[in-house]
Amino acid sequence: MHYLLYYRGLAFFQVDEWDAALRDLDTVPAGQKSDKALRGKAQSLYHLRRFRESCDVFTKLCKKHPEDFSEKNDFREAIARLAEQKKGGYSFKKMQEKASKTCPPLLDHATWIGPVTVRQTKSQGRGLFTTETVKAGDLLLCEKAFAYATEHPSGPRWDSNLHVNTETGTTIRGGQLALASLVIEKLHKNPSSTSAITDLHSGGFKQVSIGPIDGKPVVDT
Repeated sequence: MHYLLYYRGLAFFQVDEWDAALRDLDTVPAGQKSDKALRGKAQSLYHLRRFRESCDVFTKLCKKHPEDFSEKNDFREAIARLAEQKKGGYSFKKMQEKASKTCPPLLDHATWIGPVTVRQTKSQGRGLFTTETVKAGDLLLCEKAFAYATEHPSGPRWDSNLHVNTETGTTIRGGQLALASLVIEKLHKNPSSTSAITDLHSGGFKQVSIGPIDGKPVVDT
């Protein structure tokens, strides 16, 4: 049974279902497959932005396999993300240089929330407030995009996504539709990330009250 869960966990990891991968790989006992299961667990935690836990697992792995350079490189990345998450230590110049060389400009960095908090106001709903004195030029927060999509300007139109709304007689094409699809897919694959979207201001839209079905969340689009 543990072998089945081990291989299923690796399969879940390959299709970006990190919540499910973590559940399966957590059940693998000490033995022949345990180190690979730990590696998958550390990487799953990394993708779920749980960098402290990821570093803890990588610490165990690197102690057991000090000669494994691949594990060390992954560990360094996890440490870098944890530092960003805790202290906001970004090199914006390097980020800009890297983004200018890739299309789409997908960067792997952590979210940092600085001296700000969300509070309810008396008459204007929720607002963003500083928690300490700040000055012009201070970094208040830096958030990694939940999902990102774009269309290459020289790409063929026939290769883009197209959504037809038969009720309103309207169509949506390209990056906007691709972004919506990516968000839905990510929420469906990793239910633990849903609060990143559902906690946002909904503009009065009432979210569905139905709980998970077959272990998967209901994504109301």
